[in-house]
Amino acid sequence: MRGKIHGVRPYFCFTSGASFSNIEKIYEIPFFVALDHKREAILVAVRGTLSLRDVLTDLSAECENLPVDGVSGTCYAHKGMSQAATYIYKKLVNDGILNQAFSIAPEYKLVITGHSLGGGTASLLAILLRNSFPMLRCYSFSPPGGLMRAANNFLMTGPKAYLTYTSSVQVGAQAGMEECKHQFAWERWNCPESAIQLKGLRSATRETSFVHAISAAGVMYTLTKNCSMGDFDNCGCDDSKIGQNGGKGWIWGGCSDNAAFGEKISKQFVDALENGHDSRAAINRHNNEAGRLAIKSTMRKACKCHGVSGSCSLQTCWMQLGDFRDVGNFLKVKYDQARTLDMDKRRMRAGNSADNHGAIANAFSSVPKTELIYLEDSPDYCAMNQSLGYHGTEGRECLRGGGGGGKNNGSQWERQSCRRLCHDCGLKVEEKRVEVVSSCKCKFHWCCTIKCETCTQVVAKYYCARRGRGAARKMKPSGRRPHNKTKQRHRARTERKQAANNFLMTGPKAYLTYTSSVQVGAQAGMEECKHQFAWERWNCLRRARSN
Repeated sequence: MRGKIHGVRPYFCFTSGASFSNIEKIYEIPFFVALDHKREAILVAVRGTLSLRDVLTDLSAECENLPVDGVSGTCYAHKGMSQAATYIYKKLVNDGILNQAFSIAPEYKLVITGHSLGGGTASLLAILLRNSFPMLRCYSFSPPGGLMRAANNFLMTGPKAYLTYTSSVQVGAQAGMEECKHQFAWERWNCPESAIQLKGLRSATRETSFVHAISAAGVMYTLTKNCSMGDFDNCGCDDSKIGQNGGKGWIWGGCSDNAAFGEKISKQFVDALENGHDSRAAINRHNNEAGRLAIKSTMRKACKCHGVSGSCSLQTCWMQLGDFRDVGNFLKVKYDQARTLDMDKRRMRAGNSADNHGAIANAFSSVPKTELIYLEDSPDYCAMNQSLGYHGTEGRECLRGGGGGGKNNGSQWERQSCRRLCHDCGLKVEEKRVEVVSSCKCKFHWCCTIKCETCTQVVAKYYCARRGRGAARKMKPSGRRPHNKTKQRHRARTERKQAANNFLMTGPKAYLTYTSSVQVGAQAGMEECKHQFAWERWNCLRRARSN
């Protein structure tokens, strides 16, 4: 956007990524270009980590060749930030953004700035631009260490571990999602498909509390396990207690899993997504911590006997990780016991940041760190909601008889899955015959292989499907009986009376939810109007609220 208004200095403004919103692609981080008349500068500001795609840009930490004029030999840079800097460079130079800015203020200097991910990207962008703008200045706040290196000095100045941990973090987050899908296999809500979809979890429901906890636990679990296996140069067994007396007849020894290391690195990666100061960010950080504490709670003591002829007169013991399924079971119990966070809404509505922080601190003071908490009621997971990422239950598999092949060998919860997923959501159960290929008739052959045959069998599987036309959709909450007709009519009359006297009591949550979107949408319309009439005599209203 550019122009000249009578009596006002020329202005120029360009934003990429919808004004620092979260719709960018990986490597395409948002940036902002503006004229600073006070300091006579053309400012390019690059945003730091905010969305999950920004985190993926952070995690693309392998080396990439970066040609630098005036430097002998080969130089390498962090791939994600190098790609982001190249993306911004092409926007600024190839798309003519800087030419437009300098055509308005040719005497101004170029200044580039950014923080964290934006700081690293700004530094590399300055290197790419310095031949064309030798007088440019770059102010980088908290850039990552080891951003660049010469070929013979690999990451000597930065955290080598940063590159090492990324694959473990990704594997751990995905392991958390797989465990989530196992725990909620026969529930109406069945977790995100992958760790990448964590970005879309903007609500703070009971279900998202579990997702945050299990994903943080998965990252800590994988880091701890890889540490104890010697995959990291700077980490090994936890030997802080070796030689100490543990109790009657045993002492600490062996190789304890280094849970403290896994917890530390997990915090650095997972909690980086929740850097806000509002109640939702605080809840997510709390649930992340609850997931990490679940790892510690499920660790078990393993011992080895010592003594003459196996008398076991003395034992050495160490702590080792339990099975990750135990962690999932532990957190599923916490999910069932999750509580709503009780906030002081008057202090929150005051708009004062100190009151806001105080209300959050008071609300968390009575909540144990091991408990899961949530802020909002769960929506109807029967129906599909693409904007929120809910797929509904249509097409979901359910169990009849509690197991495959019609065997009645499942739990009661599994045996009721067809009623819960299909019938209670207004769907019917549809049977399909499916061929299943598996290994069978396995034999051991000396020495030392096992050979199996391939067997095929046809099994019946059951899925939720839409009813035919004209069929009434009968829904009822899980575990509740429907009210009879008299009670339903009475409740409808009562609700109509209350609605007549108090409008917002019937729908305040939706009203509050939509207002910000309405304001943003109206303002977006005004911005587009100003673009369409940029060179007309009339240039639209300044903002959506003008009369």
